[in-house]
Amino acid sequence: MRKLKIVERLQGELAVLRRELNVELPKVIEEARAHGDLKENAEYHAAKEKQGVVAARVGALEARIQELSMYTISSIPRDVVGYGSIVELEDLDSGDSVTYEMVFAEEVDVSQGRVSLTSPVGQALLKREEGDEAGGEQGLRSRDHGRGIVALITAGATRQVPGRRRTGTTRPGRRI
Repeated sequence: MRKLKIVERLQGELAVLRRELNVELPKVIEEARAHGDLKENAEYHAAKEKQGVVAARVGALEARIQELSMYTISSIPRDVVGYGSIVELEDLDSGDSVTYEMVFAEEVDVSQGRVSLTSPVGQALLKREEGDEAGGEQGLRSRDHGRGIVALITAGATRQVPGRRRTGTTRPGRRI
């Protein structure tokens, strides 16, 4: 069972933060404590505040990693839109197309066409198949035009519509 890349990335961030919380910040706090009166010691208060922020982030990362750990590459559905899917949508009237990659919230980059599964666009596409029409949903509304899924590449399988000719323009992550 292979872990998702996002889990590995979050585990790396967690290791760095744990080191900061357990090794670096205690040293900074001890140094600040040595400066004298703690009531008026700005360095001490700043270090304690940072310790609280880092501890909160560590807790949030641990919870998120636990949530994401139930997913593996093999558990991602094939032939329907899910995590890691690359979806090409075509405006059924104009022929213009847009491509989205479906990702978790921590990986979103709209300029690269990476949209969250929990976003309106992600929810409108989730569990759709190639050939489905995805028009009229809140996240995909484009005047009165419908949109069809013309190409779908999932995390583990690739399918394309037979005999598909490309028309219009493709812009990653831009609305059509």
